[in-house]
Amino acid sequence: MKRPMLRLRTVALTAILTVIVSALSLVLVRYAGLARSPADAWIQARTLPNTDVNPYGANFFLSREVEEWKRQRTVQMAR
Repeated sequence: MKRPMLRLRTVALTAILTVIVSALSLVLVRYAGLARSPADAWIQARTLPNTDVNPYGANFFLSREVEEWKRQRTVQMAR
């Protein structure tokens, strides 16, 4: 009695896996087709405002520094 039920489950699982693999292959084939399209078909990246500045910055918290000579030395080193 268990043998036919096991066979039915195996067939159902195989059918489900076949459908999943087919759908995945369809998606991958379409993606590969898009990846092969000419460069003119791609949309150019737009420029972002205020991105022509130096990306590196520093925050020294000089307002918290107690000793004046340390503030001046920090500013000298930062230049």
